[in-house]
Amino acid sequence: MTTFTTQSIRASVVCLTPVPTKEAKTMAASTGKQDRRRWNPWMSMCPQPQYDIRLLLVPDGKLKGFETEKQAEAEKKSRVRSLSESKLLGAQQLAIRLSNCNNEDRCNSNACPVCARQARVWFCGAILALFNQTLTSELQVITLMKDAWSYKAGFLNKLTPRDLTSQIRRHFDRSELGHVLMLGAIHGEFNEGNQVWTPHVHAICHIGEGCNLNILRKKYYSSTGSICKPMMVQRFTNRPRQTAYLLKSFWGLRISTPKPAKGHNDSTKRIGEPHHTEYLLWLDSWKLSDLLLFYNGKRNGDALRRR
Repeated sequence: MTTFTTQSIRASVVCLTPVPTKEAKTMAASTGKQDRRRWNPWMSMCPQPQYDIRLLLVPDGKLKGFETEKQAEAEKKSRVRSLSESKLLGAQQLAIRLSNCNNEDRCNSNACPVCARQARVWFCGAILALFNQTLTSELQVITLMKDAWSYKAGFLNKLTPRDLTSQIRRHFDRSELGHVLMLGAIHGEFNEGNQVWTPHVHAICHIGEGCNLNILRKKYYSSTGSICKPMMVQRFTNRPRQTAYLLKSFWGLRISTPKPAKGHNDSTKRIGEPHHTEYLLWLDSWKLSDLLLFYNGKRNGDALRRR
């Protein structure tokens, strides 16, 4: 397996010219007829090479690299086919919107793999730039989930992302952890066994001196019968891969096995119909900003800043 040093990666991204011509000038080359007063990732500048997740997230063994434009376009066509065949209300209209999304007139739908890819490029680049000078020992990756955030199949439209993120911010406020900067996004899975959607949040936390996240765990995220680990904390050791993990390109299907192999109790696959269409319609009903979680942080132009 090839080993990369920080110096070799930075040298390679400077020498390479991996960004396609239509992306080279800016990510906002053309936004078509959309309202230009409303910021969206297509209007942002390309991240500097040292923060460009398209260059930094490379295949490593069984781990995949960042999705390419070609892969995103192929996924869009697949979604258009599925939506076109669906009988769910709004599916046909969404299929048309995604099909009409092009370089001159972007749909900016969270359900569009091409537009979602652009959002991931911006979000990952902004986070990597913000934490560039931050010591790894001060950063942690956190995953939060609760039973109350679960919804039965057919009722995902009851999930209001801003209510979920507001609740998390209240939990942090009431835990009096001291200064914590948290940036993350809502993700989710569909459990095939019990036919339940399980939304959760992945975030990166910059923790101040003396901050103890176990206070948060004990007050709001202790183990329950259905969720063994409502709160998981990891060290931020692989910056590109863990940053890309925050805002994913798709939700997965969780399949629990009756007798799991040692160390594995389930696997993640593609969600089947009609649940996949239900998920796409839910994604399309919200703006990108609705799916993001900022605590003591904010977007300022193309960049993410501390409050």
